[in-house]
Amino acid sequence: MRWHLIKLLFSKGLPSTEHRTPVGDTATARRTGDYAQHIDYIHVNPLKHGYVQRVCDWPHSTFHRYVADSVLPVDWCGDMVDLPTVSE
Repeated sequence: MRWHLIKLLFSKGLPSTEHRTPVGDTATARRTGDYAQHIDYIHVNPLKHGYVQRVCDWPHSTFHRYVADSVLPVDWCGDMVDLPTVSE
């Protein structure tokens, strides 16, 4: 919430003549699906790096909010053995 307020106050403080690109527009990111891809990437990171066996095991994740809101199932992405590996 703190970062949201900082960004909000910063952007509201910009002069109206300041050019704003759609890249920084969250609504644009949501429309293009880019936002969802970023959220998925963030949710998978603790699993990918071996900190947990399942995405739902990471206690500091917004993943739990998505499960509570019925956006994602609790077993989303499976577990560590379901991730593809690169063989050398």
